Amino acid sequence: MWEAITGFFGAFFILGGFWFYVLFLAYFGGLVALADYEQNTWAAIVTAVLVFGVFQFNPLLVVNWHLVPWFLLGYAVCGIMMSYVKWIAYLKRRAQRYADLKEAFREAWNGGGGEPKIHRIEKSTSMKEHLTVDQFKEFGRYLNRENFLTSKEKRIIPQWSDRYSKLVSWSLWWPAVIFWMVANDYVIGSFHWAVRKTRRYYEALAAKIFAIVGVSAEENDEIRY
Repeated sequence: MWEAITGFFGAFFILGGFWFYVLFLAYFGGLVALADYEQNTWAAIVTAVLVFGVFQFNPLLVVNWHLVPWFLLGYAVCGIMMSYVKWIAYLKRRAQRYADLKEAFREAWNGGGGEPKIHRIEKSTSMKEHLTVDQFKEFGRYLNRENFLTSKEKRIIPQWSDRYSKLVSWSLWWPAVIFWMVANDYVIGSFHWAVRKTRRYYEALAAKIFAIVGVSAEENDEIRY
């Protein structure tokens, strides 16, 4: 069975010419974008056109049709597993952003002269219990302004029904999802991490040098252009 599968993909690529590789790379790049933007219908159409083209212009390609159901079953299992992994990662990332927005709202409220002052908010603290009625209403408007709540993410805790198309994308197009996850979360993410670390180091270095001549962080914030 494994020899048949590897033979299929080997023929799929070996029998293709230069333009086949160009078109395949273009298709895969388009699939990454379509999956990321949850355009499942267009992704299915583009995939169907690719498959049709492969069999139409590559008559030497041999398929063991009795293995196709097993291939589809394995693909579906991988898709379900990918959907589960991505859903957990998405929930953790959104929860962390919510925690960051809580602290950012406290700083914005206190810095804007709002009364009463909001004391430090622990990560596990409920904003409903911590804020006054007016503060809590303003916090809801703050989440909207920061695009934390959108037409696709209508509540703080994501609902399965609101993210249905994203779950379908993760399940159906998981090879493209894995590629983009590695490229975006690790390669690009590592670059952004390095930039943030460099920025903090340079700013800390500037603050340390100017502390020698008596410029505090508070003074630096109050005297500005």
